Amino acid sequence: MLRFLALYPVQILGNSYVVYDIKHNDCIIEFNGDYWHANPEIYSEHDEIRNVSARDIWAKDEKKLEIARKSGYRVYVVWEKDYRSNKEKTIQEVVKWIQNIPE
Repeated sequence: MLRFLALYPVQILGNSYVVYDIKHNDCIIEFNGDYWHANPEIYSEHDEIRNVSARDIWAKDEKKLEIARKSGYRVYVVWEKDYRSNKEKTIQEVVKWIQNIPE
């Protein structure tokens, strides 16, 4: 069953993350805001957002995803820019990904 949750806590290897996304079984759909996650299609690695380089933001995000994957979660990332430019295509890609998840 797919659960749409606005906010839920996830414990991964003792670290707590608050996720504003969707969770399905052992899968996480993460919706990355272009600004907060420094979308690499918009920002260069040296750009600073909130006094943090885009490269450091990407490293933190990648570490979180790596920990999630090593903990048994499958992760799908949706970028705000992709969703805004073509909502239907983005939704269809997510649905296709979900349909390929073993129950």
